[in-house]
Amino acid sequence: MTTFSRGASKKLEILKALKVVEEKVKKGEDAKRDFQRIVRELKRGENIDDDVLRRVAELRDKLFKKQIVLDYTKGVVVFVLSLIISNTIFFFLVLGEIPLLPKPIALFLIEFSVLYFSFLTGRIVGAKISGIRVEGFYKYNPLEFGMKLDYASYLKVPQKSRVILFLTPLLFENLVMLIHAITLFFLKNEFYWIPMTFLIANLPLSYTIYKIKRTGELYRLIREIRIFLSEKSSA
Repeated sequence: MTTFSRGASKKLEILKALKVVEEKVKKGEDAKRDFQRIVRELKRGENIDDDVLRRVAELRDKLFKKQIVLDYTKGVVVFVLSLIISNTIFFFLVLGEIPLLPKPIALFLIEFSVLYFSFLTGRIVGAKISGIRVEGFYKYNPLEFGMKLDYASYLKVPQKSRVILFLTPLLFENLVMLIHAITLFFLKNEFYWIPMTFLIANLPLSYTIYKIKRTGELYRLIREIRIFLSEKSSA
């Protein structure tokens, strides 16, 4: 594994490592691991040159191709509006009758959509709080949208901001489920168990994805926390 020195020599080593990755990309060789090692070191540094940030951002676009299907403004409108609508439908169904489906099944399906749009809205809130620019949204998989970051701004912010970026959606989606559960409980509504089920199952499911797939928001959050703690311990 490549290691980098401290101080001025570290900058020179990063520039050399960048050159190596750029050459690998030109040749069509796999350079993702080398690129990620450079990124980890940049996250631990301060006052990164704009030229280095530009080169890293260009390399990332070449290595991880992400086609934007929704620009930032449209994504914000779609996801926030979808969250409001799904919340409205959920409480409308809780308090009313459902002629087409058994009520628990209908509420479970709608609450799942609330959880999904809560997560996406939480990502938007996290980017806003952390000061990281967002270029738009792409299809991470057929059922999920990913958020394409302005990678230069992502690397330029302090490490705690990257922790906030990935922590916020996890907190936001669970807060929404908690509000639903508490509201229904105090309304003495029998279906408070539905948001409680999502609330209880969410973290174990995220942890399972983290351990097995090595991906997901919890995986990214833990990665950034580790870098943040290593910064603190070396300071």
